[in-house]
Amino acid sequence: MTDTTKPDKKIMTIEYNGITYRFSRSAFEGTKASPIYAAVSLPDGRELIYSMWNQGKLGFRYLRRNGCSTCALTCVLSTLVDPAITPQKVLFGRMKILSPMLRAPIKPINIAAIVLTLRQYMEVDCLDGGSDDDVRDFICTRAKAGVPVIATATNVPSLYGVNLANKAVHTFVIIGMKDERTVITLDSSSYNDQRVKFVDIDALVQGVIREGLEYGLAHRRHFYSRHARGGLVAPKELTL
Repeated sequence: MTDTTKPDKKIMTIEYNGITYRFSRSAFEGTKASPIYAAVSLPDGRELIYSMWNQGKLGFRYLRRNGCSTCALTCVLSTLVDPAITPQKVLFGRMKILSPMLRAPIKPINIAAIVLTLRQYMEVDCLDGGSDDDVRDFICTRAKAGVPVIATATNVPSLYGVNLANKAVHTFVIIGMKDERTVITLDSSSYNDQRVKFVDIDALVQGVIREGLEYGLAHRRHFYSRHARGGLVAPKELTL
């Protein structure tokens, strides 16, 4: 008879601040599966089921090369709005947020575009600029409560495996904290098969690109550019 009290070695379980995170060990060690799923059980009994795709396996050149921000946006939408939402539907389906793409430079959508899209479905909190302490507080306050944060960063090493963001600019989702100094991220990067990464909060704060959100919103710049690069965004409330 199987001993059901033994933990499943294929599942990684992390408990911190009353929140339980569960995802396949292969999502952390490396997997070809796309999407992968991560379950977040909140103290009030609610459960969030996140999906994260490998952007290199989505079939469109744009997504393979510049799909990180689309995947990050889709991750939050599929969790809080409709689990049937996929990156392809965000691009070409009923949402059509990238319908100007045929006439626009082939660049990633920026945080401004993500904010505009999320506002169609929920209230959001944003940070544009600010000090290191402001960025750390924005991220940690929400991550400790199980609220996802979408961020763009550069040159951020992960604690294990491939870097979260090398010298290129990369957008990803922070879904929680592993401990007081380590955040849990979901990452679509096609340069490796590691969808879940653990990142030191100090390294993340140093790498986060924090300016450009208000410029992008004010000037309708919805693709990554020198003046409309960064910012942080998170749902104001978790409404399921």
